[in-house]
Amino acid sequence: MCETIKIGNGRFREVYAVGHMAVKKIKDAVKTDNKRYMLREAFIREFDIDDINKEEFNKFLNINKTLCLNNDNFMNYINERKYFNEIFGYSIDSNISFSALVRDFDNKISKTLEFYLSFRNVPDNFFNELDRLDSIIKRYDLGIDINSLESSDILVKRIDDGRAHPVLVDYKAFFLNQYFI
Repeated sequence: MCETIKIGNGRFREVYAVGHMAVKKIKDAVKTDNKRYMLREAFIREFDIDDINKEEFNKFLNINKTLCLNNDNFMNYINERKYFNEIFGYSIDSNISFSALVRDFDNKISKTLEFYLSFRNVPDNFFNELDRLDSIIKRYDLGIDINSLESSDILVKRIDDGRAHPVLVDYKAFFLNQYFI
């Protein structure tokens, strides 16, 4: 049996580390303006989205397909793909999705940009790498302004003691941007 560690708590989902995977579980309800809404029903009623995990998985597949089809060099694809965390799948019945658990060079679970900003301890090269991610998003017209992403949706993957690159781990902003972000 794998140990389960809670590693994140967002507005719509909680995130757990389970073995080598990150598991996102949709919350039952969300509180807005002192009202409690059943999350799944609210998404269906308001936005015709039956499952946020399903939408996120499909967005990841589209991003991956776009990167693959627009790179004639495999190494270019790999160098661009590293900025987007892989989602393995989802289960509508259990309201969860499964993705790769991002780890640093020392095998520790990567922390969010929000965490590093709170300590003013972002690795020196990180913002240059974030600019590179922004240029990839714009070049392939992936449909989002990187400035609209939350710092909790971007991990800082340390690749050695002084360098790191961003890994986008939450794609909901790509399809919910006009509603929530």
